[in-house]
Amino acid sequence: MIKVESRDRGWERVSLGIKRTRDGREERVPAAQYRERNKLAITLKLKNAAPMRKGLVFLHIPKAAGTTLRHVISRHYPHELILSTDAPVTLSAEQRRRLRVIMGHVPFGTQTQLDAPVDVITMLRHPVERIASLYDYVRLRPGHPWHPLVDGTSLADFAACGHPATCNQQVRQLSGCDEVSRAALELATHHLTHELTVVGLAERFEESLVLLKRALGWHTIYHRRLNVTPGRPLRREIPRSTVARIESANELDLELYGLASRRFDDVVRTQDEGFHRALRDLRRFNRLYGALSHGVHAAAPLLPKRVRAVLTALRG
Repeated sequence: MIKVESRDRGWERVSLGIKRTRDGREERVPAAQYRERNKLAITLKLKNAAPMRKGLVFLHIPKAAGTTLRHVISRHYPHELILSTDAPVTLSAEQRRRLRVIMGHVPFGTQTQLDAPVDVITMLRHPVERIASLYDYVRLRPGHPWHPLVDGTSLADFAACGHPATCNQQVRQLSGCDEVSRAALELATHHLTHELTVVGLAERFEESLVLLKRALGWHTIYHRRLNVTPGRPLRREIPRSTVARIESANELDLELYGLASRRFDDVVRTQDEGFHRALRDLRRFNRLYGALSHGVHAAAPLLPKRVRAVLTALRG
C-alpha cells in the first residue's frame, strides 16, 4: 500500500531525504538512493502537481514567451489531463470530461470546450517586439510553413504582408473573432478586464510568473527561457520607418497592449510584501536553476539512468 501524503510533507522528504528506520535507528536517505520507487514517484508527483480545483486555458500568443510558460504549466498538472495544441479545438464528450488544461495558439472561447470551470490566462507582448521576433524566428527556419513570407523579404514588408499572424493577432485571439475590427478590440478589452484570471506581459515575465503562482496555487516557477530567437535586434535598434509600418499594421494590438500594460502596473502596485519577496527569490535563484538545468542536461549521458530520472523530475 502506498501512503499518499501532503504536498508539504512530500517536499520535505525530497529536500531533506527520506526518513526510515534501520536496525532500530532513524536515518534520512537521499531521495535518489531510496529503493521504494513508487513512494518516490508519488512524492515527486505531489511536489509538482497543482491543486485541480479548476481547469486552465492558456491563450498562447505566438512569440510572447508562451513556449516557456507552457513548460512551466506542464509541470503543475498531470500530463494526461493536458491538451497542448496549436490547431482549432473540438473535443469529444470523453475529452471534455477528462481534460482539465488546454494550452496553445487558441482563441478566447476555447474554454467552453471543457466541462470543468476554468481559469483563462495569456501573455501579451509589445507588437513591434513580437513581429520582429516572429520575423527572425520564421526566417531562421526554412521548413516553417510561413517561410515564403520572409524569404527575401524585409521586416517592414513582412509586417505589412497582411497575414493574420502579423496583423493584430493579439486582438484576434483575445476577442475570439476571425475578423479584426474596432468591435473585436472592444470585445478583447472586455475579456481582458473581466474574463481572464491573469494577463501577463512577456517583457515582465518574472513578475507575471509570480502573479500566476499566487493566483493559481503553483509551486515551482523556476525556468529556462525556451524558443528564444538569437541575435534579434532590440526595438530601439529597428529603423523608425520599419517600426512605423509594424505599428500601422497592428494599431489595435497597440491599444490592447497599452491597456494591458497599465493594468499590469496597477496590479503589481497593489501586491503585498509576499509578492516582492517571491519576485526577489525568483530573480536570485533562477539563474542558478538555469545553470543547474543546463549542466544536468549536458551531463545526462554520463549519469546512471535512475539518477537522470530523479533529476529530471526535480527540474520539472
